[in-house]
Amino acid sequence: MDLKDEFDLAVYESIPFHGHINTKRNDNKYYDDAYAEPIKKYFKSNGVESYEVNYSKRYKCTSICAFASSGRICYLYFRPKNAKFEESLSNDLSNSRPTKMDAVVKDTNYECKCQEIVSKSHTPLSVKYLESNLFKEFNVNNYNVKPVEEKGEETGKPSIKQVLEFDVNELNIKLKGKNNYSNLHFDLKQLICHLIAIANNNQSNSPKILKYVFFTPNKEVVLKYKKVEKLYKELKEEINAILNKDSSISRFAENHNIKIIIDDSSFVEIKDVEDFNYLEAFK
Repeated sequence: MDLKDEFDLAVYESIPFHGHINTKRNDNKYYDDAYAEPIKKYFKSNGVESYEVNYSKRYKCTSICAFASSGRICYLYFRPKNAKFEESLSNDLSNSRPTKMDAVVKDTNYECKCQEIVSKSHTPLSVKYLESNLFKEFNVNNYNVKPVEEKGEETGKPSIKQVLEFDVNELNIKLKGKNNYSNLHFDLKQLICHLIAIANNNQSNSPKILKYVFFTPNKEVVLKYKKVEKLYKELKEEINAILNKDSSISRFAENHNIKIIIDDSSFVEIKDVEDFNYLEAFK
């Protein structure tokens, strides 16, 4: 069994409800699309725009209905805290889509993860970031420009875009071996984009907080799956290296008065998140 299969099983064993499965798919990893209806209603009434509540004909599901969807668990965790969801922050690039924070509570920006950490290949930075004055502060000098093929979310049709390829050493991040920044469990590209957007929107230079939340299978379940246990060990090693005091990430955050929080409280077990939405959707 590979890591992804182990992770999916660990999540399945951790969620409280196992009924109303999406029968249009054969993987038993999604709730029925009706699960998304209360979330869609809440998002609409609060002006939240999210692609995760859109039905995909290609994949025969609504992505926020996935058991391991960070968007789903983020909604459950942060709605009782009166969070704002999918908050847009503009970066310093012209004609570029804004960066979205998963949740914002008062002065704290939250980025949430669940199944995303299983992958060791994340979307790299667009070549557009070479135009960013804020990106230049990371002092990435040795990079390659590489064409990559992307597939549309709905159509599946490919397109080519130019991306940046560079080693984590360029950011003064020390990990064993040479590692492309986009080939880690931790999405380093997204962190860079978030920091740029927060800095770009912090004109007063007042303190800003960026906190990560990792929704994890329940502790006793993780211990059953050695590959999943190893995954979190590797993830924490990456985080420690990324946030070392001499890294370009830490220096940029300090220069722009941004506090990055990834500590023990960042790891939240699924059993500690009440799934009130399931009860509302299928009452």
